[in-house]
Amino acid sequence: MNDRPSLTVGVVASPGAPAAAARRVADHLVDWLADRYPEATWDAVVEVDGLVRPPAPVEDIIDAARTRLLDRGWDLCIVLTDLPIRSGRRPLTSVASMTHGVGVLSWPALGARQTPETAARSLHRALDALVGTTARDRRERSRIRGRLAGRASLTHGDEPAHRELSGYLRLLTGMIVANQPLSLAATLTRGIAAGLATVAFALVTSDIWVLADASRWPRQTLLMVGAITFATVGLIVQHGLWERARTPAAHDQVFLFNLVTAITVLLGFAAFYAALLAVAAGVAFALVDRSVLALALGRPVDPSDYLWLAWFIASLATFGGAIGAGFESDEEIKAAAYGTRPSGWKEMTPQDDSH
Repeated sequence: MNDRPSLTVGVVASPGAPAAAARRVADHLVDWLADRYPEATWDAVVEVDGLVRPPAPVEDIIDAARTRLLDRGWDLCIVLTDLPIRSGRRPLTSVASMTHGVGVLSWPALGARQTPETAARSLHRALDALVGTTARDRRERSRIRGRLAGRASLTHGDEPAHRELSGYLRLLTGMIVANQPLSLAATLTRGIAAGLATVAFALVTSDIWVLADASRWPRQTLLMVGAITFATVGLIVQHGLWERARTPAAHDQVFLFNLVTAITVLLGFAAFYAALLAVAAGVAFALVDRSVLALALGRPVDPSDYLWLAWFIASLATFGGAIGAGFESDEEIKAAAYGTRPSGWKEMTPQDDSH
């Protein structure tokens, strides 16, 4: 009895040479996947469609491919487009988003190497990024098997309950790790500026010192949780990171996508908060004289009072940073939330600018 998950890869190719190449490599692609990832049974479907009207940024291609994936019930989607794709001003050959389950390969970026064989190699790299790296040991192979089982169960719902749960959790973990949530904070330049400005203002305002001193553990904790939650929800809503299920069959995939997005942003703002806490504590110790703080609080102080003040200020600064992050561009936020640098879609093959 074959208990391997069954997965379908949709290949959407632009009319002309890209479509001809996609048809030629489709059968080979199934054989390659079966050899590379024998934990699953594979199928490939080729559709000819430009997907977007040029000129279009890579984010629009990813969104259109994601819609096609959900509508067709595919597990993964690779787009072979006749449009150039870029990271900022730097041309790329191919990009992939594990969160979306979508990869994009630019046919023009292959330059003089526009052959089915070259396209196949780039497709292999993109699929490796979406599925996981080639396993070198039993543990990694087990993780990949879990991801494949989890992805199959989202689409087909025919996995045993225990395997479905295990695969789902492994898939969820793999997608969150691929999103690099801890790097989100560094991308929020306007949020960082607003947060640091709030720290600076709070550290020279004695009324805030008194408010912090009057706060107890429950209030401090509630303020911290509220700040991170406000920042997370605000960023998702402001920049349209929440996906809606277009069909009942797509509900599970969309739920996973939104869950990964929410956890990614939440962890990113948790890192943002921790950084502001460290900055606030360091600056408070360096600049606020103990006698001045004692005079404002009306009692002797010790190092714990500085940490208490920094905790309060970090919460206020996170609120400020969340407001600042609302002014980031949608492109930058989507790039950061989906975990790749610098435009949000992972470069899979080096690109020679001469092409």
